[in-house]
Amino acid sequence: MAIFVTGDTHGSDGMRFRPESFGCYERELGRSLNKNDYMIIAGDFGVIWNSGHKDLIRHEDRILDYFDALPWTTLFLDGNHENFSRLLAFPEEQRFGGTVGVLRPSLLHLKTRGHVYTINNKKIWCFGGGISVDKNWRTPGVSWWPEEEPTDNEYIYGIQQTSKYRWQVDYVVTHAAPREAVDALKLPPLLQSFGENVFEKDR
Repeated sequence: MAIFVTGDTHGSDGMRFRPESFGCYERELGRSLNKNDYMIIAGDFGVIWNSGHKDLIRHEDRILDYFDALPWTTLFLDGNHENFSRLLAFPEEQRFGGTVGVLRPSLLHLKTRGHVYTINNKKIWCFGGGISVDKNWRTPGVSWWPEEEPTDNEYIYGIQQTSKYRWQVDYVVTHAAPREAVDALKLPPLLQSFGENVFEKDR
């Protein structure tokens, strides 16, 4: 079983996930990828965005069906570019030791911010959401939703979860990591590549 992690998709058609692009990984694994392998999108999935126009919903459905048809299972955190009114209305299931939103059988939203999900026997602390620096120029309920911003209770829950596991998890996946995390990991090339303020801006 394998876990892949990638960044924002912003509602794209998923063509970056063409199965033929993963041949090198399959050769390394010595097998084909399957539904027990996982692709985690670290926020700003963005496919669920429109407010209900039939043609746009049909376009969204085609993208969701494409993701569902991929050989692996796709998981995603929410970011700050999501239509939360619709995203949070999808059916829920208990999977990986926590709550997920079910968009398709193999397309799942890791929706509980701060939760430690167990995926392929790995403890993964997930924290979605973010703060849009351009929210004053966007329209509430149309292009911006207040649910994007983590609440105090979500932060508290996240601390409780990591404390429960004695601060020992295998991976941390988040949409908007603080710049201090990069400093702590001693990754100055990342700061130099994108500029000193990259972690203070919405990407």
